[in-house]
Amino acid sequence: MKRRMPWLALLLTLCCMLIACGGGGIASSGVGSGGTGSAVGPVTGLASIVLDGQQDFDDAQAAFLRSDASGIATTIAATQLHLGHQASLLFNAQGQVSTVTIQAQAAGLLDGLDSSQKSFSVDGMRILTVSTPQGHGPITTYRGIADFSGLQLQQPVEVYGSYGEDAQGPYLLASRVTLRSQDGAHLWTGRIQSLSATSLQLYGQSTAIGLGAHARIDPAGLNLQVGELVTLHAASATSLVDAIHVYAPDASSTSITLGGVVYGLQSGGSFMVQGITVNAGSLSQGVQNGDFVQVQGSISQQQVQAQSVQVLQALDLMPVLKGSVTHYVGLNSFTVRGVSVDASQATITGTTPLGERAFVVIHGSVQGNILQANQIQVFNQAPALAIVDLRGSLQALDSTQNRLSLAVAGQTLSMQLASHLVVAGSSLSSLTPGSYVEVEAQLQSDGSYVINSISPALAPSNSSQMLQTQGAIYNYDPIQGSFMLNNLTILLNGVQATGGSLSDGVNVEVEFSASLPHLAQSISVDQ
Repeated sequence: MKRRMPWLALLLTLCCMLIACGGGGIASSGVGSGGTGSAVGPVTGLASIVLDGQQDFDDAQAAFLRSDASGIATTIAATQLHLGHQASLLFNAQGQVSTVTIQAQAAGLLDGLDSSQKSFSVDGMRILTVSTPQGHGPITTYRGIADFSGLQLQQPVEVYGSYGEDAQGPYLLASRVTLRSQDGAHLWTGRIQSLSATSLQLYGQSTAIGLGAHARIDPAGLNLQVGELVTLHAASATSLVDAIHVYAPDASSTSITLGGVVYGLQSGGSFMVQGITVNAGSLSQGVQNGDFVQVQGSISQQQVQAQSVQVLQALDLMPVLKGSVTHYVGLNSFTVRGVSVDASQATITGTTPLGERAFVVIHGSVQGNILQANQIQVFNQAPALAIVDLRGSLQALDSTQNRLSLAVAGQTLSMQLASHLVVAGSSLSSLTPGSYVEVEAQLQSDGSYVINSISPALAPSNSSQMLQTQGAIYNYDPIQGSFMLNNLTILLNGVQATGGSLSDGVNVEVEFSASLPHLAQSISVDQ
């Protein structure tokens, strides 16, 4: 049947089951049962699963990947998964997430801007955003800019979203917009309108795009056809396309949960979501082109036979975060799972104070690049199987036993290294005693930890007058000598950044004065 679902019940289905090392996302309890399954959609929750309104924590066994549209994926830490990313999940026969892959749908220079409609274009592709709870689909999140108002012509951006079509032609409904520090590879997503051996043209585009002689097609073995939805990859705006991703159900899956915009609705009850045909029959009653839906069903002959269809608005898709508080400055500025949180207006429950390392469950709404918390539950301790973030000094590393000792808040913890360990920006062999790191780990039932990822971190200051934070800067003003980071205004104070130059979207670690105005003491650019 088709119905609107209460938002809490959706935290499993389309909202909060990118499980494993730090996910949130878009799957259901039935996917994977009695056969392999898959799920596709936008990430709207991080670091947990929620089953039918009941909180639970999974076993963090998934591998996390970032795809460049070619099918060649790079392993990433789960902490690099963020709200709004478009993700694909694969499940094993036991219903556990085995692989999480994120992929952008557009990348290039912003060449059109309509502030009245909250839309813009990238390389001629129309991008729509969502900013209110009444919008179709999740509220758009931003990185490197405060919100839609920070967009400017000729900015290099990366867009994650769902493909749709209306009377004006094709568009992407953006779930995440990321400002890039410089123009790089370009991505185009659309339906193939015409095709030759040397070029193809996407529906709604005025010019053809050249194909390289050895352009890779993913999934391998497919032959391109007119009408297919594809993402094209090229090294630059003028380069030939060197890789093509075709949107199709996972070949190994028997069931699927699919989230996205409806287009191509037919009188017989079939429609398209992210390039995949959904046969919904009477379940499509009331569904319209442009609706954002979640479909559960079985896969047959590259099509989805729908078993349920739900129409969703942004109000149904409000984010949830579960994890450890890091970079706590005050109620208006801290992070959980890498998301900047403002809790100044939140209702906070629990007997433990909100602060650094506190384990929390947060419900709220996205406003630009900040999660405005509505409700926060603070736990006395993290539940078993929870994903936690710990910052400390490396004491010892035993690669033969796959164990690491970390000094955290006055105690030394001996931790097991996971088989799928990711070391960000370095290698395990390069870590030395005394290094200050942040680890993402899963708390086991016996109180031990299994580390999923390790990344370098800024050592804490010896002064109580100094604080630290980390993230992507925005509202950078070199003339005034300031930038914003995690809802804070930081004055450069004559400090020169190390490791790179400052610009909007650049990821930095900053030490600054606790009192206002916040004066930078050191700034390190994370490459």
